[in-house]
Amino acid sequence: MVDASITVQWFAREPDSNAGAALLEGSRPLLAPDLMPLEVASALWKKPRHGDVAESEVSAAIARLLDAHIIFTPTRTLLLAATRLAVLSGHPVYDCVYVVLATEHGAMLATADARLGRTALAQGLRLWKP
Repeated sequence: MVDASITVQWFAREPDSNAGAALLEGSRPLLAPDLMPLEVASALWKKPRHGDVAESEVSAAIARLLDAHIIFTPTRTLLLAATRLAVLSGHPVYDCVYVVLATEHGAMLATADARLGRTALAQGLRLWKP
């Protein structure tokens, strides 16, 4: 289970980018909600302004993401449970869909988002570490 914060590391210079890239090299299939590419695109579009990614690389990065071996689950199937979790945990719904999906599949969650990591741990999930 991979979230947008780790996925952005595949394409932009960020702390621990090499660690996140290790997921791409693994043989296990990766899972993500179908909103993840949208979140990644939203993060990448502003990277050229900070010099983290060349403008010409943003579209190529999104194309590579869409071609990666990631199994995308429709967010609508996760939304009710994610909303319940968000209300209980005080964590945003768009992040809670990752927790719900990981829980449903008994998967570890790969995230660079410390707050999401804490929410996942509170739900009994294991976090991926390189």
